[in-house]
Amino acid sequence: LTPSSSLAYIIGVIAGDGNVKKDTNAIRLQVKDLEFAESFYSALEEIGLPPTIFRDKTLHLGGNHNHLLWNVYTHSRLLKELYLPLRNNIEDAKRFIKSCPHGAREFVRGFYESEGDYGKHTYKRTEKGRK
Repeated sequence: LTPSSSLAYIIGVIAGDGNVKKDTNAIRLQVKDLEFAESFYSALEEIGLPPTIFRDKTLHLGGNHNHLLWNVYTHSRLLKELYLPLRNNIEDAKRFIKSCPHGAREFVRGFYESEGDYGKHTYKRTEKGRK
């Protein structure tokens, strides 16, 4: 696999919400957001991996309800062999991401789309013992 902005994005997504199966070489993402699923799908296509996308009812962890989630998956021994060592070695991961065009930006974008959330939160500050 050639270092590219799409590959940096894919690695960011996998590091966030993605999943890599060691035994089957499966790369998978399950999300509620169709736009995010399509973005991951397109990035996989751009690096030459044939992805599949479908919607499936899956139990959402942390809740008691089933949700329809978008599933994007592909199989790639090369991507698995690239990603698994990087997830445990931050220095190697940094070097690889920097070797990709716009790598840092695309990695952060992929990770943020997986894990990130922006919202306005308000907090009530109280001092212990005071009402």
